[in-house]
Amino acid sequence: HVKKDVIGIGPVGSGKTRLGLEAINIKKSHYKKKYGLSSSECKTKLRVIIVIRGSDDESQLKQQLEMSESHKDCTLDIITESALNSDKLTRIFQANENYKSYCHTLIMLDEINR
Repeated sequence: HVKKDVIGIGPVGSGKTRLGLEAINIKKSHYKKKYGLSSSECKTKLRVIIVIRGSDDESQLKQQLEMSESHKDCTLDIITESALNSDKLTRIFQANENYKSYCHTLIMLDEINR
């Protein structure tokens, strides 16, 4: 059920972030195969947005993701936000001027309070 949304809830240190990143990798792989995308095409057709609660200088996860090779095959936007609402999420989504040209955009919200 690759097309389904994934929501992870659990205590600190239970692996929610790792599970979310793995779900993104599985979804990326699915869409690459489904659309027959080459590695170079993926950069313009698949977009991953990861929103992390906190400030830029606090986010160890952001630093790790920026250095990681696992998301070099797609457009990756990592945003840190202290508070998130639907208007901010819309602005984040539309911040990339090419947002309408992607086949799929995968969004992960990490450590966001409900």
